[in-house]
Parts: sequence; C-alpha cells; structure tokens
Amino acid sequence: MARITHITMDGTAAECIEALIVGRPGERQTIVRDCLSYGPLREVDTTAGLAARVAWLDVMFEAANCEAWGEHIEGHLGLTDLAQAPEPDEIAMIWTGANAMEQTILRAACHAWPQAQLWISDVAPLGVGFEGRSAVAVCTQDNLRQAEAQARPLTGAEREGLAAEWRALTSDGHMLRLYQDGALKGYDESYFDEALLAQCEPTFKRTIHVVGHVMGYAAASIGDTFLFYRMRALIARGLVEAENAAAGIREMRVRRG
Repeated sequence: MARITHITMDGTAAECIEALIVGRPGERQTIVRDCLSYGPLREVDTTAGLAARVAWLDVMFEAANCEAWGEHIEGHLGLTDLAQAPEPDEIAMIWTGANAMEQTILRAACHAWPQAQLWISDVAPLGVGFEGRSAVAVCTQDNLRQAEAQARPLTGAEREGLAAEWRALTSDGHMLRLYQDGALKGYDESYFDEALLAQCEPTFKRTIHVVGHVMGYAAASIGDTFLFYRMRALIARGLVEAENAAAGIREMRVRRG
C-alpha cells in the first residue's frame, strides 16, 4: 500500500481532504498555512526576505481588523510548512485547482522537494466552481474522489518548469499573484483598486457589500482580507470617504471621495 502525504491549503480545503483520507493507513496531510498568493516573496527563504513578508502581512491584517493573525500562522510563514520533505517511499500528492493560492503551492512544492515523488490531483478539469475558478474547498467528496482517480505523477519537465516559476516569483517585486488563462501572473497590489472604486457610490454603502461584489465578479479568485486592506489604502489616499471609520472594516460604510 502506497504511503501518501496530501499537500493542501489550510482551511476548508484541508478539512475536505481530511474527510477524504480518514481511515486510510499510511496517508496524511501536509497543510500550507501561509497564503502565498499575496504579499512579498522576494528572497522569502532568507531571514531578511521572510521579515519583509511578515511586516507586509502585519499591515494587511491590521487594515482588515485581523490583528491576531499571527496566532494562527506563527511558525508557518513562507516555505516553513514544506521544510520537511516526504519520506523516500512516500508520494507527495499536491491538490490544486484553477486559483492562485493552490497554484502557488504547487510551484513551491516543486522547488522545495526536488527529489520527492510528486503527483498532482487537479480538480480544475471537473468544472466545479464559478466562472472557471475552481478550488479544492468547493468540491464535494465525490468530486475529490474523481480527481484522485485521475491523479498522475508530474513529469521531470513539468517539475523543473514549475520550480523555475517559483524561483521567478521569489526574485520579482510583485505583491499579488493571480491565476489567469492557465498561468500564474504577478501584479502590483493595486490591481483591484479600480474595481473597488467602481462599486463605491455617491451615497454610503457597507464596505462588505463593495468587497463582496468584487470578489464575486472578479475574473480571478481573491480573498476578502486582501480587498479590505486595499479599501483602507483607498480611504488613506482620499479616493474613498469612510463613515464610522473607527468601526471594524465589515461594519464600516464608504462612498466615493
């Protein structure tokens, strides 16, 4: 019986895979808790690079009223969760969909584990999700079993190419990564600012409604924490006016400045 470690993103995705493999001897999870699709990755495998990432995350989570973020992922930043390679006889099954979070983990694992047996279980071909955006977290157990049945080992060329993409991510200055047209692309952190501004009206509107609309209709998956952070940036620049600015970001109301 094969030994397998299933590589997943933290949260609902990890819960889904945990339910899938329960009762299977020899199978476990390696959970990546740091969302590598946003924030600086330049030289993240160095002390200075990791410190720069922590400093940026501190600002983002504080802006989104998530000041206690460190309690959840302390000790899990950067590639920390991939520091321990699988055993030589163990398959590393990387779960991924058409989204930047899981695609970034795929590239990170190819870089971190050059000697491991790397397999991919891709849920994207199942067509599960919204507007072409698929993720492990939105799959049913039947979906996951179907993806698992179609899992395959990565070829040497695929592994080398994905690892090279990770190294490129850690040398550029992009703060945001999106998965678009089958490729992972880097952008400035202001990428969604215009979409947020377009949802702000002359009258006050709850921030959560502005952010929710952008999340729902964006061509690429993006989390609310990042968008709340960008709303604070727009307020600071005077492009958006906030009512009850001292309130939590989800209770605050905004309008065009």
